[in-house]
Amino acid sequence: MVIPFFVWSIIYYLYDIKHRAYPGPSLHPNPSITDFINSFASNNINNLFWFFYTIIALYLVAPIFSVLVDEHKKTLFAIVIANFIFIDCFTYISKLTGLKINNDYLTQPLLTSDFLGFFIIGYLIKENFFNRKGENWLIVIGMVTLMLSIINDLTLKKVHMLNNIGNFLYSIALYLLVKRIVEFLYKYKSYQFKLFGILSGVSLGIYIIHPIFYEAIYKYVFHVTPDNWPEFVQLMNNPYEIFLVPIVSYIVLSIVIVLLKKNKFVRMIIP
Repeated sequence: MVIPFFVWSIIYYLYDIKHRAYPGPSLHPNPSITDFINSFASNNINNLFWFFYTIIALYLVAPIFSVLVDEHKKTLFAIVIANFIFIDCFTYISKLTGLKINNDYLTQPLLTSDFLGFFIIGYLIKENFFNRKGENWLIVIGMVTLMLSIINDLTLKKVHMLNNIGNFLYSIALYLLVKRIVEFLYKYKSYQFKLFGILSGVSLGIYIIHPIFYEAIYKYVFHVTPDNWPEFVQLMNNPYEIFLVPIVSYIVLSIVIVLLKKNKFVRMIIP
């Protein structure tokens, strides 16, 4: 993580001087070494790189939680529940009611970021912590929140009650569904998942370079750039852009990353 994180921070810092990619990269009208250091320390080069800051923090704190994995999985699940309440529930209530609920100190246990719940629940699902009935309920609840989120996007966020529904629950549901499908195919169809192996190896590369690809699509396909912000915002709220651009980007960039990773140097900066 460290090498691609640092190298691509430098690349985007230089790229942002003259380009306007969105989302993610930040403009730096007065570039300097001092400005780079300050921007790097505060995630102000490419704010999509929050993932690097988050995952590195979670890796560093993993040994602390690892002491619970053998005999205290219920404690880990309690941490997940607390994390969900303090982040998703409080945030939803706060924005729905207009109340200012300050949960800054509650969402940073051991400085691991708001994503500790994802980190732990992923492990618990992998280890089959939940019984079949429990998994079914998680899938149903998660898919309901997913449908509500899709309706929210399709109605351009006009239904106030649907705003700010977090992605935690439907992420769990999707993970469980994929896990079940994979287990079924492996057990009954002897499927080897070679394609999945290839695609899992390109995900970080897609994540890193997709803002540059997005900039090209917006500029040459939709003929809109962030410099014309009103038109750009209108494009961002277009359902075609919301649902189609990510799919097209994933397909194209998957091919690009597979080809690029044939080079040894590229494999160092896009592992």
